[in-house]
Amino acid sequence: MAGENLWRRGRQLLDGLETATMIFNMVVVFAMMAVVVFGVVMRYVFNSPVSLVAELTEFMMVSLTFLTLAYIQHARRHVAISFLVTRQSQRTQWLLGLVITGIGLVAFILITWAGWRFAYQAWKFDFHSEEAGFPLFPARLLVPAGCFLMCLRLIGDLVRGIRSKAMLGPSEEIALETDEIALEKEH
Repeated sequence: MAGENLWRRGRQLLDGLETATMIFNMVVVFAMMAVVVFGVVMRYVFNSPVSLVAELTEFMMVSLTFLTLAYIQHARRHVAISFLVTRQSQRTQWLLGLVITGIGLVAFILITWAGWRFAYQAWKFDFHSEEAGFPLFPARLLVPAGCFLMCLRLIGDLVRGIRSKAMLGPSEEIALETDEIALEKEH
């Protein structure tokens, strides 16, 4: 019972973090739009281009790319090539799902580790951007932060997949999440 409570609270915390990153990125998209409009107006109306517009939008793109990974995984919206997997038995699909999720987890652990080192280097040596002189640490920190959230989501997916098989027993079939999503779309 205590394990179940911990599992539920962990899922709720991760869901909350993912939602917070999506709300933050909604603000980032609006800010990016404002910065680009400002740059266009300055360039074409006042004939006075602003060089830091491109740099600011590049920093914002880091957030849009990495802080959304876990939320998109949770929503099952990442690109998936499933034509070979769907032809397999339910058990094989389940096993392939676990293996692919495990491989993804290893890849994101490595990216998180390398990203932390990359961000730490920017902080330790006080790296700044060339154009506007912005500190690089905040943007570089977004990479491992987003990848860490993705690692947590993938761990949750693995645990959920393993628990679903353990709870169903050997004779029952597992409904794949892709099938569940298809049913949800029909209703």
